[in-house]
Amino acid sequence: MPITLVFTTGDDLFQGLIGLHTESRATHVAIGLGAELLHAQENGVCLDPRGYWFGTRKQKLVAEFAILPDVTDGASRALSHVGERFGWFYVFKAGLLRRLAPLLRSLGLDPVYQQSCTQLVLQLDPQGERIVEWQGLWPRAALAPSDLLEVASWGPSFRRIA
Repeated sequence: MPITLVFTTGDDLFQGLIGLHTESRATHVAIGLGAELLHAQENGVCLDPRGYWFGTRKQKLVAEFAILPDVTDGASRALSHVGERFGWFYVFKAGLLRRLAPLLRSLGLDPVYQQSCTQLVLQLDPQGERIVEWQGLWPRAALAPSDLLEVASWGPSFRRIA
């Protein structure tokens, strides 16, 4: 089964704030596993049917990319987080870290890892050993779906399928 990155957006206030802050249509990213999506969202880390996410939750597809390198072991690692709670505080912390990133880079500090939809997706290849485009993404705790969408749009490790 191919593993994909699924970028979506919705009309709720929270996603609107993410889109406004990142200036991107993609406000959420999930790991596509066939007919299901593995993602971190307000209900925690979930494995949801696509029909639920796009139907009941009324999310809109922005783009979907096949991941060309084999990241099966990373998908297993990400699946082990199903049921964990989602921390709203950490999403706001990530926004603050995005603003402070230039200062943090000059100090050589690496922010503490926190779980979010983007952080869950990065567990597919945490060190960028297979998806080399992920090696230069920093600070990891401040990454947003828009950052991964940009890399997937040009990176040779990805092929757009939707």
